[in-house]
Amino acid sequence: MTENRIKVLVIDDNESFSAFIKAAFEDEFDLAICQDGEEGIACAENSVPDIILLDVNMPGLSGIEVIKRLLSRPETRRIPVLVLSATDYNIGTESLFRREKNVRGFLTKLAPVNSMKELILKNLRDKKESPDD
Repeated sequence: MTENRIKVLVIDDNESFSAFIKAAFEDEFDLAICQDGEEGIACAENSVPDIILLDVNMPGLSGIEVIKRLLSRPETRRIPVLVLSATDYNIGTESLFRREKNVRGFLTKLAPVNSMKELILKNLRDKKESPDD
């Protein structure tokens, strides 16, 4: 990975969506793509990305379990997470994720690429401007 580029970790079991993200963002961001939660947590610990795009529904560890594990580790607890879903959120699911302090926003997988990019960049600007807790 190139030192000056933004590191984005995508944790998503949908290979088609991961391929779409790679095609859309590989020229602009350093991407790491993991197909499951365990692999994603290991990748986050090893490479400490600038931001994580995380799927809600995955086999093995669900998105909320991944978030809780990331929060429990000093090296990953401050990484902002954008939650992805192909389905509509219900209030219960969204409120469950919103309780976690590293969750910075929600994206539908059907969102335009520019909207995804804007949300990624906005969250990285916000991270730089806010003091560490």
